[in-house]
Amino acid sequence: MPRRSSSPPGGPVAPFEAAIRRKAMATKTSGARAAALSCALLAAACLPAPAGAQGEPKANVSPPAEAYAVSPGGVDMRSGRYAYSQTDLAIGGEGGALALTRTLSQPVLEHNNPFANFSHNWDILISEKRINVQQGIFRHTIGQPDYQLEVSFGGRSQTFRSEGPNAGFEQTARSGFASLTVAGSKASSSAVYTFRTGDGTEAVFRPIGSGDCSVTLRCAYVAQVTEADGTRLLFDYDNAGGNATRLRAVTSSRGYALLLEYSGGQVVKACALNLALAPKPASNVCPSGVPTASYTYGTAGGQ
Repeated sequence: MPRRSSSPPGGPVAPFEAAIRRKAMATKTSGARAAALSCALLAAACLPAPAGAQGEPKANVSPPAEAYAVSPGGVDMRSGRYAYSQTDLAIGGEGGALALTRTLSQPVLEHNNPFANFSHNWDILISEKRINVQQGIFRHTIGQPDYQLEVSFGGRSQTFRSEGPNAGFEQTARSGFASLTVAGSKASSSAVYTFRTGDGTEAVFRPIGSGDCSVTLRCAYVAQVTEADGTRLLFDYDNAGGNATRLRAVTSSRGYALLLEYSGGQVVKACALNLALAPKPASNVCPSGVPTASYTYGTAGGQ
């Protein structure tokens, strides 16, 4: 743009004043350039990924966030997702309560979420990716020598890596101590993983080759959880495999149970039982006269 120059009233500017003005103009120009650069960077960050990036394998889904850092607007700042939760059922007093809380879907490749586009607090699983630590390859590729195990357990989620078939697992994040151990060979479909958190909670998973929760990754649901206070939770499933395994019951050592009924892969009914009043049905079908939540599903835009 053409520049317009002018002298202030009363004649030309003194040399000292002129130097000050030149410095101020340079500062203003530098600030404008920095602002323009910031805007350009922000715009670039918001552009859609190039076609090549959009076509990358879906197995490169980000690991689950280890903890929530929620903004005032309800967005989890670590994952960029809305931190939604809604408790539909609860039974028992403080410290021994058993509840069903709907949450956002699990970030696991091709996982069948039990509430369609939502999951729940008992959708606890471990998934395996094959990687190459020495070469810096962390996208899942069958045949790579190393292992990345991702535990999806709400705010207790963690990611672990292990080099080769015999080394132990190292926690990748530093959001609080946790450990992962395996019984059996890591390559075996019968390998069973045990996850421990810093507060003493322990989760034992079903065999990693169960085919429970993904058709692309080796993935297994939790079999039992022992809380830090000694409360033990047992999990019953329909053992369908092939990403079709469904959680049917959670039974607490405190004397409560949660039952889930399905239509296909989606929960249509849930109920909470006080086992001091009635035993848990072997069929895992909700009896009458107990707290119940029912669900229906619709479509949006033909989907």
